[in-house]
Amino acid sequence: MNYVRASEQEKNATEKAELATREAARADRETGETKKQLKESRRLLDLSRLREARTAFDRNQIDLAQNILDQIDSGNRCIVWRFLKRKFEGGLYSIPTAPVSCIAWHPDGSRFLAGGHDGTVIIWETRTGRELARFKPHKESVQSAE
Repeated sequence: MNYVRASEQEKNATEKAELATREAARADRETGETKKQLKESRRLLDLSRLREARTAFDRNQIDLAQNILDQIDSGNRCIVWRFLKRKFEGGLYSIPTAPVSCIAWHPDGSRFLAGGHDGTVIIWETRTGRELARFKPHKESVQSAE
């Protein structure tokens, strides 16, 4: 009788162990799926942050744009992130005018003036590359600026 009872207990224990193993495997699959969903959610959030940073920059809210970029997970920092970061820091912009003939910097370094061969003078914000003003005071090339 004790042998029968021990055999039944062993069978019950084996069934419980098998059930626990199946439940653990199911939990592992669900955990893996949850991790994938979390990673995708973070990726989408960071894409949204890229757009938000661009909008802040367009509104001349440079500090806000940089703070938003800094919130993006390092694993999601793509080429667009690097491009925007450089642009916001003033490391990337161009002067879309005729060939530049002269440049003069404001004493505090916050702005510079570019004179073009077409007579155009443009004042730029150094940090962002944003055009502040444009004039065409000359018909000839601008030769110097002070």
